[in-house]
Amino acid sequence: MLLDIMSPYSCLQVNTKMINIFGLNVAAYWAELLNIYPRVIKKKKEEVIQANGFFTIDREYIRQRTSLDISEQTKCDKVLINVGALAVDENDSNSICISLNTMFEILT
Repeated sequence: MLLDIMSPYSCLQVNTKMINIFGLNVAAYWAELLNIYPRVIKKKKEEVIQANGFFTIDREYIRQRTSLDISEQTKCDKVLINVGALAVDENDSNSICISLNTMFEILT
């Protein structure tokens, strides 16, 4: 039990440069998207490719990991959309596409 609580899988690592640019909420949200993304690619690579990079997120899971409720996540979405690091499907706000290259350019 104690090992589960202190496990790295129970921790969220946030980029300090992102915090300085976007604030803690956006940085934490992005960090969790980066945690989710490799697992999505591993499990559903073909679906993501066919959907032009879009994949579905579980906002309740993100809330549990970051404490950001859905309205806060939506605010984070808007910030990331404005800088071109995120796209959200018009028909499904849980279907997103992240741009790692854009965020890399912003942070460097």
